[in-house]
Amino acid sequence: HAAQPAAPAAALPTDTAGWQALTLRDLEAARALLQSQTPIPFDTENPAYPQWLEAGYAEARTRAATVTDQAGAFYTVSAYLNGFHDPHIDLNAIRDLPTAQWPGFIASAKGDQAVVVLSDASGGPTLPVGAEIVGCDGQALPALADARVFPFVLNARLPSDRRRAITRLFLDRSIPFSPAPTRCTVRVGGAEREE
Repeated sequence: HAAQPAAPAAALPTDTAGWQALTLRDLEAARALLQSQTPIPFDTENPAYPQWLEAGYAEARTRAATVTDQAGAFYTVSAYLNGFHDPHIDLNAIRDLPTAQWPGFIASAKGDQAVVVLSDASGGPTLPVGAEIVGCDGQALPALADARVFPFVLNARLPSDRRRAITRLFLDRSIPFSPAPTRCTVRVGGAEREE
């Protein structure tokens, strides 16, 4: 048999109502697939699974009412699936999402803080190498990661993902429900300042 050509991709919505309707259809499809193709609804040893199947779905439907674009649609469904905290359940975009915008530096996790390990001032002012980022937007970095990273990607139960989440905090990934920090407390040469 000759390979069949791939079906053309469906047209993307052009307005907010279309994005919200697409998000709701994708959520329903994900939920139906989980109900019919996984043990999640019947897993009595892991009661959080069937609970999240319903509670997470309700939460995602509420979030869907705020969707205005592709990133919002993708990350609404992603938050629902990521809420199972199961590495076997994943969502991948079949169309390009907005490119992450970096802040001019790369930070590595250092305990509950981050340290700048690479800085590129060619795009304007940035943090110097060695600067320690103590917290942002009035929160410690672990709490910020819990609110802005883990609902959408990674697994907060895994130590390696907890470290990775700290480094992801500073990139603007165009997640409408999870903006990059706007103000951070940094320590440079022993002195703290707001950036």
